[in-house]
Amino acid sequence: MKEKREVSSARILKNCFFAAALVIVMLLFVVSLAPVSAAEHQVYEGMTSNSDSNITSTIPESIGSGMCFKRPVGIAVEADGQLVVTDLVLDAVIRVDPVSGNRTVVSDNSTGSGTCFKRPVGIAVEADGTLVVVDKDLKAVVRVDPVSGNRSILSDNSTGSGICFNDLRGIAVEADGNLVVVDKDLEAVVRIDPVSGNRSIVSDNSTGSGTCFKEPRGIAVEADRSLIVVAEDLAAVVRIDPVSGNRSIVSDASTGSGPGFKTPRDIAVEADGSLVVTDRRLDEAVVRVDSVNGNRTIVSEASTDKGPVFKEPRGIAVESNGSLVVADRGLRAVVRVDPVSGNRTIVSDGGTGPWTEL
Repeated sequence: MKEKREVSSARILKNCFFAAALVIVMLLFVVSLAPVSAAEHQVYEGMTSNSDSNITSTIPESIGSGMCFKRPVGIAVEADGQLVVTDLVLDAVIRVDPVSGNRTVVSDNSTGSGTCFKRPVGIAVEADGTLVVVDKDLKAVVRVDPVSGNRSILSDNSTGSGICFNDLRGIAVEADGNLVVVDKDLEAVVRIDPVSGNRSIVSDNSTGSGTCFKEPRGIAVEADRSLIVVAEDLAAVVRIDPVSGNRSIVSDASTGSGPGFKTPRDIAVEADGSLVVTDRRLDEAVVRVDSVNGNRTIVSEASTDKGPVFKEPRGIAVESNGSLVVADRGLRAVVRVDPVSGNRTIVSDGGTGPWTEL
């Protein structure tokens, strides 16, 4: 009798287990059929959507062929209109066809000879077409042959004389061929002789008068040869006299009207002298600054205009027709911005999607 009761109890437990498992499977099936909310899926340009099932594809189309971007941060425009982009994860300079979006490696650690990149960030183009790149981990300015991809150190802490680099970010080329770079940790603008690699301070917190730098990030040269810098911690655009090093605020929270900067990252100069700035926390925006009165207006931002939403806009440059091109680290893409409407279009990406982080 005791054995029968034990067998009966075992059967009851077994039946209960299977019943519970069946209920769980049915619940999971019902949940899988539930409609997907708008908050759970966001449609990006190049992604397909099935309106009947309300399910969005998670595989966007790739624009342009070639090596996929991972962390594009710096961008410049070559004389023929080609775009050159630095990628600090690929340790590469990549050329982008401005029409097709096709990507070709100009120089990386297996393309071209010379010192290997470690973390290339800013990029500029010299008058003869040679590329100059600042590498924050090499603490160096590297010259890159635009055809062969060969790399040579132009200036670092053992090449050229002068103050040692510490944390390089932006670079620009002056009219006379000298290079100017910003060093975030030195809180300085440094001029580099393009032949010798010698370094001299143009402006820092003890050279030149005016508001002290705090985390300078990007640099550009105005038509009158003044230097223009974005300083992240100041949340400001600062103008520098190229001779005296004196600093004056062009635009910040108390200079000029319009939405205030939050995290300005890079700057470029438009043909009419207006300044355009990328800001990765001001609604992921491109901001135009009047170079005289400092007034700020949004050119393009996440909540307005059409096109893929910026995620981490970094480098910015101006094409010959006035269009703006932005290297967006989060989107892993180059984005073109209409300077009037603010509409955004992907020039080149790798179809890797803006939702994946390394």
